[in-house]
Amino acid sequence: MHTPNAGKKCELVLDRRGRVVVLVASFLGWMFAGWEMALLPLSARAATIGLLPQVDAFEIDQLVAQWFARYIAAFLFGAALGGLVFGWYGDHAGRTRAMGISVLWYSIFTGLTYAVESPLQLVVLRFVACMGIGGMWPAGVSLVSEAWPNVARPTLAGLIGTAANVGMALLGIAVRLIGELSPAHFNSLRSLGDGSCCSAERQFSWDLRFCSLFLNLLGGSPRGRTNRKC
Repeated sequence: MHTPNAGKKCELVLDRRGRVVVLVASFLGWMFAGWEMALLPLSARAATIGLLPQVDAFEIDQLVAQWFARYIAAFLFGAALGGLVFGWYGDHAGRTRAMGISVLWYSIFTGLTYAVESPLQLVVLRFVACMGIGGMWPAGVSLVSEAWPNVARPTLAGLIGTAANVGMALLGIAVRLIGELSPAHFNSLRSLGDGSCCSAERQFSWDLRFCSLFLNLLGGSPRGRTNRKC
């Protein structure tokens, strides 16, 4: 049976406040993701040395380089898998829910790095945490694009993409205030230490607050408090 709306694309119908909330929430979500992306590279050397058993000084640089490569690989593969998983979930359960869970996901697993006891455990948690980062991007950009249909998608994607750079810059400022990171920042082999770990804990706390605020503002339903016009 033919219907008048057959073949037409549905659009989110939001008032101006709703569109601004979506834009701000997506910007903050990717900004915190940028903070998390820069967190480990800045502290990787100190973390690795602090987590490794006593090794010869001549081997430290080589071991740090090897583990750093694994951290980066974990980030790339984790983000790729997260993009697929949370992208699929967003298509079926809604962008709002997918984005909120993505933020909560990378917040929780970044916070859990406080308890790692070896570089291998750090690699595993890095992989899992970065799934949330990979999921944040498609959910956030898609949600913003639906909320602002009259704005070019490359413009919106560029705006959201800038948020990660803001997060990285803020973390750089925080580390600057802390001072040079060294193994002395680490309380024991089971923790990521006093410097970078404080950053992780603060990020974890702020991410949870943001995630709660985001879900409360847009609603707990898959599509949030929105209507669709076909």
